[in-house]
Amino acid sequence: MFRTYIITIFLSLLTCMTSAQIYRNASIAEEKQINEKVSANAISMKTMTCNFEQIKELSFLNDKSISKGLLFYKKPNKIRWEYKHPYSFIFIMNGEKVILQSENNKNEINLNSSKQFQQISKIILGGVSGNGLTNSSDFHIFFYTSNEDYKLQLQPLKKEIKSLFSQINLFVNKGDGSINKVEMIEKTGDKTIIRFLSMKRNMLLNDEVFSH
Repeated sequence: MFRTYIITIFLSLLTCMTSAQIYRNASIAEEKQINEKVSANAISMKTMTCNFEQIKELSFLNDKSISKGLLFYKKPNKIRWEYKHPYSFIFIMNGEKVILQSENNKNEINLNSSKQFQQISKIILGGVSGNGLTNSSDFHIFFYTSNEDYKLQLQPLKKEIKSLFSQINLFVNKGDGSINKVEMIEKTGDKTIIRFLSMKRNMLLNDEVFSH
């Protein structure tokens, strides 16, 4: 039950408008440049706070579910994903512990209890910071570039992720190598994307933020 619950929450975290950008295949030199920028950003980013905007697109419905909230990240493995609208919900990952908290309920889960949880945690952390995804052997990666940003198309290789997602796209800022949008396409055809807005980096962030 907990596994289904956390997967559902995670999938609903990640949604946004389809990009109108025209992308072309990156050259070998550009691939190297993209990797270097993303890696440099992951190394330099100690903390990050931002607003997020999420849109969930279901394959069998024309409607889109829109959610908004706050995101907090602290290196190496602390995340607080807090929904503010249209409902209140908090997802916290602190090392090997995950906390799911709604208005009336709170659950704690150990990531070591499931390989699938462990893989999902890597995607969450990588989607926020870029760390461990662009050079991961868990994915086959295709690099693209446009006039405004880069796109990294990740095709899962491990069964724990292939059972959930057919594709994961990271959209990378050309200037500083930060990830400003993540798009996930599920096996069912549903699409989930999240945009990171008003990002602030390397500000003082108390560990208590990730404890409850």
